[in-house]
Amino acid sequence: MCVLIIKKNGEVFSLYLIIYSVFRFLIEEQRTDSLIIFDFQVARLISLLLIFIGVSLIYYIRKVRKSN
Repeated sequence: MCVLIIKKNGEVFSLYLIIYSVFRFLIEEQRTDSLIIFDFQVARLISLLLIFIGVSLIYYIRKVRKSN
């Protein structure tokens, strides 16, 4: 079992952003009325962007802010 210890402000939001985006990415496969641009579902691209932002926020909170 993986346990994530939340220590600092902003980690709960970052974790929510990542988990929500992963589920949204998976659920978008089931939709039939998605907006598609250049053979990509826009909602899936946004989900990938939000996952990247969430991971970046956790990195920033744990590493960069730690040194300040």
